[in-house]
Amino acid sequence: MDLQSVEVSISPIPITERMVLANLMQLYCYDLSEFNDDVINESGLFAEYPYFDAYWTESERFPFFIRLGLQRVGFALVRELAVNQYAIAEFFVARKYHRLGVGKQAALQLFQRFPAEWHIAQQAANIPSQQFWRTVIAEYTNGSYQEVFNESQPKGPKQIFNGT
Repeated sequence: MDLQSVEVSISPIPITERMVLANLMQLYCYDLSEFNDDVINESGLFAEYPYFDAYWTESERFPFFIRLGLQRVGFALVRELAVNQYAIAEFFVARKYHRLGVGKQAALQLFQRFPAEWHIAQQAANIPSQQFWRTVIAEYTNGSYQEVFNESQPKGPKQIFNGT
C-alpha cells in the first residue's frame, strides 16, 4: 500500500459510533491477549473495557479513530492526567496496517493535537509495543525523553516527554 497517496488521520469518535469502537476493541483485546491473562468469556467476547462509556461522559477522556483515507484502521484513547499532561490509554492499529507508518503518523498527530507532557506506558511482556513507542518517541523528541518503570496498570516501561 502506498501511503503517499492515502492520508493517515485521527478523528474524534462521536457517541453514535461507539459500537464501532467496541468492535475494534475486541480485535485489540485479541491482539493483547498474547501478552496478558485476558480470556474469551461465555459469549465469545473479551470483557468490556472498564472505562468505555467514560470516553463520552468525562471531559478528560478523548476517543479517536485512526483512519487511512476514509477507512477506520484503528483507534487511540487519550486521557488527560492533569493540566498539560496526557497519556495514551489504549492504541490500536489493525495488523494489516502494521509497518506502513500508520501508527507513527497517528501518534504524531495526537502529540500535535495535545502539545503537553506525555506519559505512554506498555505492558512488560509486550515487546513489539515497547519497540514501536521507543522508536516513535525517540524520533519525535530527538532522543529527549525519560523512561521509567510504571508500577500501575499497565506494569512495564513508560516514556515521559514533552510534546510541543
